[in-house]
Amino acid sequence: MKNYNPNVKILVAYHKDTYRYKSDILTPIHVGRDISNSETKKQLSDIIGDNTGINISKDNPYYCELTALYWAWKNYEKLGNPDNIGLAHYRRFLEFKKENSFIEKIFLKNLKRYLPLISNKNIFEYCKNYDLILPKKDFIANSKLKPLKNLYEQYKSDHFIEDLELLEYLIKEKFPKIYPSCKKTIYNNKFVYWCNMFIFSKEIYFEYCDFLFTILKEIQTKIDFKKYDGYQLRVLGFLSERILNIYIQYLKDKDKNLKILELPVLSIKEYFSESKTVVKNNSNKIKQLFSFDIFDTVVTRIIANPAGVFSYMEKELQKENKYNIPNNLKNNFSFLRQETESFVRNSWRQCYSDNPYKRDEQDISIEDIYNRLQDIYKLSDKQKKYLKQLELNCEEKLIIPIEKNIVKIKNLCEDETKKVILISDMYLSSEQIKKILCKIDPIFNNISIYVSSEIKKTKHTGDLYKYIKNKENIDYKNWIHTGDNYYSDIIKAKELGIQTVHFQYPQLMSWENRLLYLKTQHNLSAQIIVGLEKNHRLFFSKNEKNTFGGCYTAPLLIGYIEYIIKESIDNDVKSLFFLARDGYLLKKMADVIIKERKLNINTHYLYSSRKAWRMPSIINKLPENFFTNQWLFDKENIHNMFDVSKFLGLDWKLFNKVISKEYNNKQFTINEENINSISEYLENNINFKKLFFKINKKKRENIKKYLRQEIFLDILSLFFINFKE
Repeated sequence: MKNYNPNVKILVAYHKDTYRYKSDILTPIHVGRDISNSETKKQLSDIIGDNTGINISKDNPYYCELTALYWAWKNYEKLGNPDNIGLAHYRRFLEFKKENSFIEKIFLKNLKRYLPLISNKNIFEYCKNYDLILPKKDFIANSKLKPLKNLYEQYKSDHFIEDLELLEYLIKEKFPKIYPSCKKTIYNNKFVYWCNMFIFSKEIYFEYCDFLFTILKEIQTKIDFKKYDGYQLRVLGFLSERILNIYIQYLKDKDKNLKILELPVLSIKEYFSESKTVVKNNSNKIKQLFSFDIFDTVVTRIIANPAGVFSYMEKELQKENKYNIPNNLKNNFSFLRQETESFVRNSWRQCYSDNPYKRDEQDISIEDIYNRLQDIYKLSDKQKKYLKQLELNCEEKLIIPIEKNIVKIKNLCEDETKKVILISDMYLSSEQIKKILCKIDPIFNNISIYVSSEIKKTKHTGDLYKYIKNKENIDYKNWIHTGDNYYSDIIKAKELGIQTVHFQYPQLMSWENRLLYLKTQHNLSAQIIVGLEKNHRLFFSKNEKNTFGGCYTAPLLIGYIEYIIKESIDNDVKSLFFLARDGYLLKKMADVIIKERKLNINTHYLYSSRKAWRMPSIINKLPENFFTNQWLFDKENIHNMFDVSKFLGLDWKLFNKVISKEYNNKQFTINEENINSISEYLENNINFKKLFFKINKKKRENIKKYLRQEIFLDILSLFFINFKE
């Protein structure tokens, strides 16, 4: 670690006139200046260009922001010979602020407020403590957001695969040491670093540039650019993102102790800059429409299913009933709220069969549901309003983001040829949903939301898609929809010619459904437990072991810890000692619960082993079936009488004196045929028992000394909690 603040420069690539971010560290650079028109050159004349000294400025259409990297590599002294150098874009930055306060400020008109969030102190600290600073890794998906298994399949989906194959061939030929990392990156890695953003040390930067531009210049001479359209013409830029990932993998493979820091990417939309036009009308530029289902695609809930929201409301009503909600409704709210919604849905067409204007309405609203509740329970307008607002508040508390899909949305919003909308078959209004979503991320402020409760058409029938097509004036073939419901989001959309991406939201396991319906799905504890397991699979499970740990083992351990804490409170126990190593996870769980509930209980981790505690815990009587009980007698590791002496914690010489000649051979074999007779012999051997209890008494004294050493003197008694058979 360096003990001084390094000289750091981060190049910020600009190709058009927009707000310039500049500081001692941020260094704006005009990329492609050699081929820019005179107006742009004039507008960006206050920053350095990539066309001085040795440069490739004229090749910017192919290399994109890499012309800035090349210029810095060949003209390094003009930057002040920095210790660390990085790359950012005029609309994308790494977020160096440790607190996430930028989220609240990103949409303010005055973008100068971003500068204080780029803390020089944090940048210096990061550069001193880490070898590589990179954007957070992302999953691998194509431009239609379809998840793919590796970078090869991703490149094949979006670009000309022969270019990537040429890249692989050239690395094998010119950089054989890097080639194994190249194969791992292209075919094996399940993640990718996008955006061509980083901060490297000078040494790593120069090595990377030599690798990068050696390969790209060779590729430039071997491909025919005439076959590319305006987008694919940026082929060298596309390949450079893969080369960056290959080089990072190479550094990881070379140094297993490499310290890497991954930071969030802050995206700033141009139309919030300080130019004269604050909001641009891009309707004529829209070429593709991207729609996302909302619930269980963009956001989810911490509970198992929507009924959990009503269970949570019921708990809140029982805690405080300041509006005097009728007891029957208050105490059974979850069940009655769901039944009321079901009734309103089922009777909708019948109720309005005589009204031709209502006859084709396909969905209900939250207002319809609470109007029905008001009628049944004779609620006042104030009571109805309170319950409806309570539901919205509870919904907001229980909602959590599905971050990877929100990142997709943010990336799409940066492209002015693409438009993002949200679609939902839902009884809430678009305004109510938007308020919930904006609490999660302000990006949703500027995204249109289409909901069935307002439009009275649903995805389930396909009519909502038809309505949106006319509203957005888009062809189905230019529309890509992402959602979790296979029928509404996939089948019905595909029937119309919409391209689809099926988001694999985890289904409930059979035992989770049994738990939910054991006491009905309105049991809040069951809702929370199943919700935790479901979200563990959604956010954290990478394999079957993860799933088993999170969805089977963890609930059992949490239940045990809840039992321990309850017993501790009931018995006024102030200190809990968790024994190594089995108690490690249990202590962590207990600490979280104790802190959250502000309980006056201290926890301690006591180093121990089963071997140290097991035999000394036997005081004056051997446990029943001691030698034949598989939990007490380790049959797998006991093969002879010497193994028995070790298991009992007895020195062989002492053990040999208290057993008969028939057994006093160390190698006397123990098997299924004689284990019972040996067991019976030892149980009836008084001399053996005296020796065993005598030795263990001494060991118990040592354990007591250890406990006195480790346990505070003011603890008067120990409280042992154990399962009973």
